[in-house]
Amino acid sequence: MLLERLSRLPGPIRVIGGKLSSRPHWTIGMVLLQMERESKLDGVIPSDCAAMLAPLIAAEEQLSDPERRMLRCFARQDAEVIDSHHAAEMSGADPGEIELVLESLTGVHLIEPLVLGRYRLPQFVRLYFRLRTEALTT
Repeated sequence: MLLERLSRLPGPIRVIGGKLSSRPHWTIGMVLLQMERESKLDGVIPSDCAAMLAPLIAAEEQLSDPERRMLRCFARQDAEVIDSHHAAEMSGADPGEIELVLESLTGVHLIEPLVLGRYRLPQFVRLYFRLRTEALTT
């Protein structure tokens, strides 16, 4: 459950592993409870999240505008599964062009391929881009 919550990304797993090693009496259940509490603090990012966000910040800086827009759009909708046809409708772009954008995002490990034309947007990535979208609109 914890690995799923961290979208199986190495950076967040290392941070939580460090947190657990510095708190020998904590259980994984305690970490999950703390994460649940922190997720209810609208817009507040816990201090130890900075290390987890660093790889996503670096990845975002390398994205093209269409890639960035696509991630923010799906994060706003809190969509876990990305369908290339739905993405094309939302963006008004050609389905073939959208497929290239989605494949590019797969190549940098920000989304995961499921079947042809369908992708998974990991929860941690979704959370990051939702926070970024909110920060840009305020």
